[in-house]
Amino acid sequence: MKKLILITVAILCTSTVFSQGIQFEHGTLAEAFEKAKKENKWVFVDTYTEWCGPCKALSKRVFPQKKVGDYFNLHFVNIKLDAEKGEGIEFAKKYNINAYPTLLFLKPNGDVMYTTKGAVSADVLIGDAKIAMNPSLQLTALEKRYANGERNLDFLLQYCAELRKAEKTDRILKLGDAYLETIEMKDLLNPKVLRMVIGSHKLTFKGEVYQFMYANWEKFEAMEGIGKDGMMYYMERPAREYLGEVAKKGSIEELNKGFEEVKRAYNTNNDTRDIYYSLHHLEQGRMNKWYDIHMKRMNASISELDYENAANVLSFMIYQTKNKTDLKGSKHFKRLLKTSEKFVKEYEDKQIRGAYKALINLYKMEGNKQKALESVDTYLKQVEMKFGKVFPSDLKLREEIENM
Repeated sequence: MKKLILITVAILCTSTVFSQGIQFEHGTLAEAFEKAKKENKWVFVDTYTEWCGPCKALSKRVFPQKKVGDYFNLHFVNIKLDAEKGEGIEFAKKYNINAYPTLLFLKPNGDVMYTTKGAVSADVLIGDAKIAMNPSLQLTALEKRYANGERNLDFLLQYCAELRKAEKTDRILKLGDAYLETIEMKDLLNPKVLRMVIGSHKLTFKGEVYQFMYANWEKFEAMEGIGKDGMMYYMERPAREYLGEVAKKGSIEELNKGFEEVKRAYNTNNDTRDIYYSLHHLEQGRMNKWYDIHMKRMNASISELDYENAANVLSFMIYQTKNKTDLKGSKHFKRLLKTSEKFVKEYEDKQIRGAYKALINLYKMEGNKQKALESVDTYLKQVEMKFGKVFPSDLKLREEIENM
């Protein structure tokens, strides 16, 4: 009897925890709209797909939280729609949804009042809901305030956040450039100023902002909300982009100097350096050297029995040459095709998706539909074996080959 009571209590406690979050309807969208009309609420729609990682994160970590449920259940009728199944397919088309998760706040008549994308924290999600219900906080109103001369920092941060949600990158960069003219570099040590500049300015390795942050690395690293991971997040991408430009336009000597310049932000190992060397030779038209570097990388992986990474070298070679229109039919094309075919034949019992991906692209370039189909089918089997499912982008690839 005591055991039964304990089980009952556990079930009740579990039910209470899971009922604290957002309560999603299990009926149709039309039923959700009808309920919203009766209860004088709006409709919140979580548009997701089964393969979407951020969608799962929202469902597992954010939607079940009590504070989220308290706000959303009070103001909205909530419903989930799989964009690839049932009425979700038509819904995604109607509202032009092409990224997941896409979260929509709708009036009961279906009018969109606000849209946001991606996985966010509970506080941000509640903030988005409040913005949805308050037109004065939405982009149109903020643009008017900016046009009227409002420039205080809290407002600018809010304005940038809404521009980012609307994917108006060019507008954000213009805003950031204008703001930079009003401050001194030392002002970046103010966390709020830094957030404004980082969020609205494209960092470049040789740029003034980047160089100031690089020179004051420890100070920025010690700032609340930055830390070691934050600094690497901000500093690594511009360093990689800089090396890419040097590899394309500079000499080997300049590239070696570049490795030293960026080493704190991007500490390159031998394999990474070889990738930049290969890019340099590719841009200079030295295809034999380009090929030899990648064969060295591939054979190094094979010697370590890392066949998956070895196969990825072949796929990367295709990626690197995607803009080289003169590759098709050349001796380098034939050599790469022969190498890929040999690799697949020798290691067909291994997980070598990258090699099949290389062959798919090479056969497409050659116009060999039959072999491309054979390769893509084997590739899809390996994807399913690795991940337990096949992704829509991979199915689309097969469809493209079918239509050759």
